[in-house]
Amino acid sequence: MEKFEQKQQKEGVTNNDVEKIKNMMLDASNRYLPEKSPIKDYIYSHYSDFNKLKEEMSFLYKDLNSAEIKKNIEEWDSAIKNKTLFIEKFQRLSEREDSFKRREQRLVENPLADEEELNAGAYKDELESQVSNAVFMLRKKGYNTFQSGFKESSIRDQFVDVYNKEVKIPESIIEYFKNKKIEISIKESNDRTTITLHPLKEEAVILEEWKNIWDDFADKIPGIENTKPEKEPTAHTNFREKQKNIRDGKNTYLGPGVAFVNGKTVSMSFKEFKEKYDQNI
Repeated sequence: MEKFEQKQQKEGVTNNDVEKIKNMMLDASNRYLPEKSPIKDYIYSHYSDFNKLKEEMSFLYKDLNSAEIKKNIEEWDSAIKNKTLFIEKFQRLSEREDSFKRREQRLVENPLADEEELNAGAYKDELESQVSNAVFMLRKKGYNTFQSGFKESSIRDQFVDVYNKEVKIPESIIEYFKNKKIEISIKESNDRTTITLHPLKEEAVILEEWKNIWDDFADKIPGIENTKPEKEPTAHTNFREKQKNIRDGKNTYLGPGVAFVNGKTVSMSFKEFKEKYDQNI
């Protein structure tokens, strides 16, 4: 009897588990989202295919026993009862996936960065769409941006990191956005200042709204003296090195499955590139 119970505890993800998650996500999507919604399309693409979902869940839950899997599913069931957090969570996941796809497409179609992108250390296309325009507006005003967009520690918050000290936002601007149900906070750490935008309204803030908020913020915030970081972020340094190689006509590995070889982009794995063009990457 004891051995049977242990076997039951370790059987992993069952078809019933998968069906529960599938139904929960699709039902919530149908309740909360209109028919023509990018977020709804994203949810259906990830949860409507039973076999694909089971494979994904089996990988994610491979280290959990049956009781832990059941608890995880119950937590999901509880979480999706909050319409705002449900919409904003999947909006974040969807936009991040889209930003990766935009970067991949940019690498294939036109890996050469313009001067603004070179200065920023990133393509405009790869930034989250709601904040991309604002980031480049802020850079023109002297803000040396690094990271931006959805915040890891909070589903609802958006942020931008800048390598500028003593960033000041006039009270009039803080009050202006508070009247628009957006709270602005500033936190200074060792090497950067983090500006966070927190929505005060209970309803979900959709991506188009966030874009308008960010553009408005970047337009209203005063200019500042541009200060360079003591040490450039590795991501920016690597980006600029690859751009220099492209401009110099040198072969270079650009990213997942894409390389710049003999003056054009080609599909190629890192291993293949390393074997054919042995150099420091």
